[in-house]
Amino acid sequence: MIISVTIQDALGTAPGVEVKVRLDPGVNFTWVPRAVAEQLGLMVLARRKFRQRNGTVVERDLASAIVGYEGTRAGITIGLAEDGDSQVLGAIALLTLGLTYDPRKDELKGLGPLRA
Repeated sequence: MIISVTIQDALGTAPGVEVKVRLDPGVNFTWVPRAVAEQLGLMVLARRKFRQRNGTVVERDLASAIVGYEGTRAGITIGLAEDGDSQVLGAIALLTLGLTYDPRKDELKGLGPLRA
């Protein structure tokens, strides 16, 4: 499922940039193009190693951002995708936005009240 999300700087001071991402609740992080992060002036917080589905290990930068979807916004850590990397909305963003994915209906829906 491909959806459009808005990415903003962590303080929400700059206008957001719309990014098309593949919804994948099997991936932890949300991945957006490095160019979007640079356009927004996002600060790199860390560089980490990630194991891809094919088993290879890559190093990628992480930054803080606000992710928005259909009027709901949440601050999360995002991965900065390099050329050839997928653009993905992952499980952490879904949970933080209060959303869940129903694969039978191929739709996003609200989780309702979150557990404390």
